[in-house]
Amino acid sequence: MPGWMLVSIGFYVSYRVLKFPDLTVDASFVTATCGAAIAATLYDSSLIGIVFASILSGFSGLMTALIYLSNPRPAYKLLAGALILFVSYSINFRVLGHATESTFDKTDTFMNKISIYEIQHGLYPYKPITLLVGIFLVFFVCCVYFWFLRTNAGLVFRTIGPRSNIICNKGFRRGKILILGLIITNVTVGFGGWYQASIDGFAQIILFGTILHALAAAILGEILFERIKIFGDRRGSVTAILAAPIVGAFLYQLIQTGVQYFFINESMATSDKIISVNQQDSNTFIAGLIILIVLGVRFLTLKSQLDEGQGEEVS
Repeated sequence: MPGWMLVSIGFYVSYRVLKFPDLTVDASFVTATCGAAIAATLYDSSLIGIVFASILSGFSGLMTALIYLSNPRPAYKLLAGALILFVSYSINFRVLGHATESTFDKTDTFMNKISIYEIQHGLYPYKPITLLVGIFLVFFVCCVYFWFLRTNAGLVFRTIGPRSNIICNKGFRRGKILILGLIITNVTVGFGGWYQASIDGFAQIILFGTILHALAAAILGEILFERIKIFGDRRGSVTAILAAPIVGAFLYQLIQTGVQYFFINESMATSDKIISVNQQDSNTFIAGLIILIVLGVRFLTLKSQLDEGQGEEVS
């Protein structure tokens, strides 16, 4: 769960603060898992893995920003991320030695040592130490964001999305700020990819899915914070920017786990055979379903509010 919280934070900051719907999330997440796999396989190190993950994911964000700035039109925000996504598939395929996945759960890394300790002491089903490492990483990232977004440079960073014309008139270079922003957000996603790969013990090259997880978490968190009076009119505050994706990722994981548990129990109760379903496909389907349901409920709520307002005007 902490891994997906980091992914959600990175995506939400680029989407809400920079106003940049960054499809590079899929590329930077998978690239970070491949970096963790290479470091674990060659150096038996989780620390080197997080360095590799940060460099590779940050480079993905850099290339997306440069491609977009070469022709800064709204459509290029999506096209730049999609291009890096497909290019990263070929690069990661070669990084893993022309394989689509790499297993490193037997290597002598720090995260694997924690897993072995949890198994030996009967803690593996709950993974409390692994979870604490993830929570610490989320806390560290939030502290860095909280400090940075409240500085003068962070204020410029927060202004570039909704009021880019003001930034340009003040003499700031919008391109440099956007490059810095996409590097930071994709490094955050890379932290999530490293953590997820480290606790799973393998890296797998996939094209789509991560962006849906991040989008579902962002939508859930934002809609929830809209209903809270304290944050209803302050969605642009630093606290709301950081808390919304974390809460949304937590709720999304709870819903996803509940749906998967229900379907697994139903399939085992109605059949003597275990039906093998692609995990990525099922996760993507659940994410898409959650997005459709939440947006449908939000649309009906807004429609009813508009109808009530029109009725009051007529009366």
